[in-house]
Amino acid sequence: MAGRPTGGVSGVITAKHELDGGRTTMGTHPGRRRIGLAAVMAVLITTAAAVAGIGTAAAQTDIHLCALPGSASIDDPANPGTSLTIPFYGFVDVTTSMPATGDPCAGAVPRFGDPTPVRMVEGQTYTVHLHNRTDALGGGFPVNLLVAGLSGEPDLVGVAPGGDGTYTITAATPGTHMFESDLDPHHVPLGLHGVIVVDPATPGTATGAANSAYDLERVLVFHEVDPALNTAADPFAFPMTDWAPTLYLINGQTRTSAYEIPPIAAVPGDRVLVRYVNAAPSNSSIATLGLRQTVVNFDGEIYDGSGPVGEQPLDVSNVFLTSGQTADVVIEVQGAYGDRFPIYNRNLRTSATGDNGEQLVMIEVGVGGGLNGDVYFSLADATRTFRDAGPTGPGDHVSLSNEDVGVWTGTYLDKYFDGTLHGIPGAADIDAVWHDPATGDLYLSFRADLATPTDPRWAGVTKATIDESDVVHWDAAADTFDIYVDHTSIGLNGSNAHDINGLQVDPATGVVTFTTNGSYLIPWKTGSATLIGARNEDISRWVPDDPTLPNGTGHVEVVADFSDFDMVSFNDNTGTPNTTPGNLDGISTTPLDIFFTTTSTHSWGPNETYLAGWPTANANGYVLTDRDDIIGCRGFTPAAPGTLTDSCLAFAFELDFDTLHHNGVVGNVDGLSVG
Repeated sequence: MAGRPTGGVSGVITAKHELDGGRTTMGTHPGRRRIGLAAVMAVLITTAAAVAGIGTAAAQTDIHLCALPGSASIDDPANPGTSLTIPFYGFVDVTTSMPATGDPCAGAVPRFGDPTPVRMVEGQTYTVHLHNRTDALGGGFPVNLLVAGLSGEPDLVGVAPGGDGTYTITAATPGTHMFESDLDPHHVPLGLHGVIVVDPATPGTATGAANSAYDLERVLVFHEVDPALNTAADPFAFPMTDWAPTLYLINGQTRTSAYEIPPIAAVPGDRVLVRYVNAAPSNSSIATLGLRQTVVNFDGEIYDGSGPVGEQPLDVSNVFLTSGQTADVVIEVQGAYGDRFPIYNRNLRTSATGDNGEQLVMIEVGVGGGLNGDVYFSLADATRTFRDAGPTGPGDHVSLSNEDVGVWTGTYLDKYFDGTLHGIPGAADIDAVWHDPATGDLYLSFRADLATPTDPRWAGVTKATIDESDVVHWDAAADTFDIYVDHTSIGLNGSNAHDINGLQVDPATGVVTFTTNGSYLIPWKTGSATLIGARNEDISRWVPDDPTLPNGTGHVEVVADFSDFDMVSFNDNTGTPNTTPGNLDGISTTPLDIFFTTTSTHSWGPNETYLAGWPTANANGYVLTDRDDIIGCRGFTPAAPGTLTDSCLAFAFELDFDTLHHNGVVGNVDGLSVG
């Protein structure tokens, strides 16, 4: 797709909080009382691309956006199960992924209809660096940055192709904002739009007000495509008076009989924050069936009940958005397991007959919350190349090696952490990983001992060799490493059997939940002669005496025994199950669920409850899951006092990584972190 090469220089804008009364149809009061918030804190960062260093309210933080050409694969509503290839231009947040030197956009790949928000903190000022690489495939054209509700004077010149510009934005008020390039009417229909979320200082809320508290968050970008524009030899010669969309999308995909936009999995009582962004030129009326939605923010205006009548929280069944508008709604989930509630554009535009081409996503009520949030993972095998557009088409490819950390958002797959760029040799193999959603930090353990890299970023690691049972902390904001817990503190001896191969960390308490490659028998408490043991089908945790000193004294507990479940390892050579219990690899837990991978193929028996989508028996009658499958123990209940048996309400087949790999063979997903 060729762009129009024209001139232009970078523009500089100092943004101010300026609400456009002509766009805010649900009530705009620039002089209203703002919520009083004490101080800016670290906030929940839910996606790989959004992580940035967060300082105080007075600090200025840099964000880097690249404008690039891309290609999307969309399930064809007219021929479900086959793919349409749609060229487009898009923005990519490379703040945490750009190389240390050279072009900041090197290796960046835009995502069509990307719902991944650029996260900001209320009251903080940001310098946004816009890198225009629309000329990456030839041609190119100027682009600018307009943020609805945050930008001040418009930039009428933009950044020239191949050039770089800066914009200063103050995140004045919590809420969701659409950003775009608006120099030409072709820009937004071609995909040059994105999402900024301004978080309040109060974590777990959309606005800082109690009525905006939430358990789960989802961003839904509604947009439309006329393939005739996107596939034109020169899209800028395409007359926009002829623009007639035939594809109606949410987050770059449309619901067809062969493809369902990833649902929102929840349990009764969950408060789901859904951030609607209307990036389409037409109006959208976004409705729910069976559930009500409470509007807590509209176009950056807080509806907390403290302001004028027009700013009271709105309990509605549908939200009307004109082009470019946003709304944050809280949906309280009710119903029973198996219930499904749609969120859809009630204008009922479809791309073909029947139910094909719908802008519709489901809220699914299940046992436990399922894979809500991004999935961070590492591989045990050599380099694997994934398609990032999901199972409906090849899309753009992402290569991951076993020293990297990948992320699956439910919509696309990307590289979150490049081990090679951080001095980690591939032979080290990141064996266990946990991602802190509040900071973007990673906690890592390796499959083999690692000579501490000489890179200055590793200066905080004072030992010459990192043991395979140590837990290493990567500070995402500072880009530095340190030892979080030395294996000797826990009591592990550093042998292969004591290798930590599954990991979860609670930075607030210092608790480290882990699995090991084999059996251990160690003091249950620092300095104690009493021993505690576990095997590779068990989940243990290290509890420090002082939460601020996770590498100090403490004790070990066994929190789950998976030999209680009807799962055994499977002998691939003989094609029959073994008699040994299943062995765990990567783990990630929530208050309701345990998600896990296994170190080998496993066979499952009839004595458990399995949710819809569970694998069927093979020709020999065995139900098998592979070592690249994520399994969910939904509704985990530990053994009650006086009993010996843990239980799960049901097991769920959460994700098969084979479906994301370009040739269908991934190998072993050994590190796992959900959220």
